[in-house]
Amino acid sequence: WVARWHSGQWHRMGDHDFDARVYCLESYHGDDYAGGGFTEYGGDIMWHLARWRNGEWEAAADGGPECYTCYPSRILALKAHWDGRLWVGGNFDKINGMVTYNIVAWDEDDGWQSVGQNLGQLQPTERELTCFENTAGSLYFGGDFLTVDGENALGLGFTQSGAYLH
Repeated sequence: WVARWHSGQWHRMGDHDFDARVYCLESYHGDDYAGGGFTEYGGDIMWHLARWRNGEWEAAADGGPECYTCYPSRILALKAHWDGRLWVGGNFDKINGMVTYNIVAWDEDDGWQSVGQNLGQLQPTERELTCFENTAGSLYFGGDFLTVDGENALGLGFTQSGAYLH
């Protein structure tokens, strides 16, 4: 479950439990989002991304990360970004049939959007994106991956345009 600190004590957020871990939280467009390995909350299907609204968690998006070449699929990092999207990282290779390795952007109006398909794709072992940071007009990301779009990265990459990974 998820808790918030208010008035000097912890308060549970929601009446139910997620069926697996919540790894990250982020505020985006006035709502709080949770990402993790969960696929269900209180009997409702939620593919790794939930939004806190009206005192309860709800599915933030239709569909979500899937993993055909890795296990388990999960969201490990979230970051609201200057480009108006919520950047999502983790361990996955598809979202709603779109091939995207471990990094994608999400927006309430346009849904899931590819931001580069090849974060760690060429690695034979586990690969995942575990953190984001906004600094000086760039979005940096780190994790357990060796390549970004076929170039050596050794676990660290960035984007300046919001559309192309380095």
